[in-house]
Amino acid sequence: GQTLALAGGPSVFVVDIGRPASPLATKLDGAEAASGAWRDQWQGIALSADGRLVAASRRDQVTFWAPNDGGAYVARAGPEVHHPGLTRVAMDGAGASLLTGARDGEVRLWRTGEAAPRTVLPASGTAVIALAVTADGRVAAA
Repeated sequence: GQTLALAGGPSVFVVDIGRPASPLATKLDGAEAASGAWRDQWQGIALSADGRLVAASRRDQVTFWAPNDGGAYVARAGPEVHHPGLTRVAMDGAGASLLTGARDGEVRLWRTGEAAPRTVLPASGTAVIALAVTADGRVAAA
């Protein structure tokens, strides 16, 4: 696609690289951290293939942004997903499925509109530092 999503410390940005005349980056509303503390920094970010859904993680929460009719991205809270601490997120190409990983090594598979995970893979004891999922959602790696 022509869209990038960036997590920069306490903020989340969307960049439309397909439009040279557009602003370099748009800061997403609701993304500002409550404090400068490390625990309030964004730890993971994912973008659907069409660029219409952004998911970012911090602490135990995922926040989603999707553009409204006017094109501005609007935040909505996702489920509280992990304890002790969410580290990474990944999304399939359609934005229908979300993977979350935690400091204890647990990985969960979610449907983006549901409050409970579909699958929980047991904790490995090692923090999840990277997550990836294929565009069709059939294969994932942590």
